Amino acid sequence: DLPEEFSHLQAQDMGKLGFMQDLIRGIRKILNADEEKPTVVRETVVASGNANVQPLLKRAFMFLEDGDFKSADEYCEKVLDIDPENGHAYLGKLMAELKVKVQEKLKDCAEPFDESNNYQKAVRYGDKELAEALKGYVESIKNRNEENRLKKAYDEACKAMNNAKTEEQFKDAAEKFGEIKGYRDSDSLCESCYVKAEESRKSGIYDLAKKYIGYNTVFWLEKAVELFESIADYEDAGAKASGCKVRIEELEAKAERKKKRAIKITKIASPIVAVLITFIIMLNTVILPKIKYNNLIKKYGKETVDEINSLQIGDIYIFGTYEQDNDVSNGKEEIEWQVLAKEDYRVLLISKYALDCVQYNSEWEYVTWETCTLRKWLNETFINSAFNSDEQALIPETNVSADKNPKYSTNPGNATKDKIFLLSISEVNKYFLSDDERMCAATDYAKAQGAYISDDNTVGGKGACWWWLRSPGHSQHHAADVYSAGSVYRYGDLVNYGRGSVRPALWITLES
Repeated sequence: DLPEEFSHLQAQDMGKLGFMQDLIRGIRKILNADEEKPTVVRETVVASGNANVQPLLKRAFMFLEDGDFKSADEYCEKVLDIDPENGHAYLGKLMAELKVKVQEKLKDCAEPFDESNNYQKAVRYGDKELAEALKGYVESIKNRNEENRLKKAYDEACKAMNNAKTEEQFKDAAEKFGEIKGYRDSDSLCESCYVKAEESRKSGIYDLAKKYIGYNTVFWLEKAVELFESIADYEDAGAKASGCKVRIEELEAKAERKKKRAIKITKIASPIVAVLITFIIMLNTVILPKIKYNNLIKKYGKETVDEINSLQIGDIYIFGTYEQDNDVSNGKEEIEWQVLAKEDYRVLLISKYALDCVQYNSEWEYVTWETCTLRKWLNETFINSAFNSDEQALIPETNVSADKNPKYSTNPGNATKDKIFLLSISEVNKYFLSDDERMCAATDYAKAQGAYISDDNTVGGKGACWWWLRSPGHSQHHAADVYSAGSVYRYGDLVNYGRGSVRPALWITLES
């Protein structure tokens, strides 16, 4: 006969502490079951469905206003002990965590706080209004910080542009603008910097050619002509090239007249003096070079000596073999080398194509050219694969300098002695005067080994690759390289990045 409300209870323990209160509460529940329940009006943002937590929440937010963040957090914990899914309690804990006194000040925090556990629970358990407010604060912080980042980067790029004087400095400014594409007028300023870089490049070539003119010899005047003609559309470069050619003709004519006078002097001089003068001339211009030439022929053969002696800068020379068409069934293919520099019976070569795809270093670690695995690969694996013993005899061990990165103060390590090496940043800028000249295509074999191939930049109808330099990048975790577009990337790529191509460089000499 017990009321239905007691039907779930098997008994009431009269010996239990609080028995009377439990019994009275049950009776009141029965008596008030049919009464209309009063409506609770929430007056503040800290109100809760559980009346017992409202005073605690109010105290917590009062502590926040006073800057007593520890007490505020403790009172929020008390609320959560009663109501574990109270969104405003998590809001209070978030404000205490960030040391914010007023909710609206959350948007002034230095960094976004959406990774905070308190934030995530406040959004999850809070009402829609609270969740949207918190998300708005985070979005506002991110937008503000991104604007600040872009503005700082923009100001730095503008400063770099305004201070730039050389080609490299203008390119550096262009790269900075390129990193914030779409911000203000960064795109147009980036293009402007590249234009100024090209102007600076031509200006540098122009000034160098003028310097060569000052040497006033046929050799240097010919160098000046070559430089002026490479920038024929810049200022009066074309006219100066023509002037140099006229001066060359004058010097050659003068030399010819001098030669005739020398012959005349020998005719009128005493027999002994005449013989002595003639002998000295013959010794330096005919006898010694002839002896050296004959000795080289005996050692290397006339065809090899004449072929190497006739090479000029920019020529292509066939030397050695390496797999290139990625079809091993037909054997290796002959390697084409471009002549970069020439001395007496000695030429500097670099492969016309990128021959392979090899990491600068097999592990991600601090390395230099001296310690990287690519140096070992070139001087052990590659050299034995590409050249037979007779060909290797023509490749001398060369002093390879530890050139610094011109932009970063990274330690380049020590100089080395190598037969095969990579160019440094300074060397690639010395031997290649433009981005177009530095662009390089990879062989089919290099592509098959993973070499990056550009969709936008092409060389001879083939996609261009990017290739390693031996100079360090902005740290010893990076090595400098040449972009597929031909520009030098001084910041560098990670040393263990697996898509960089290799253009070996070497000297060949007929000297012993």
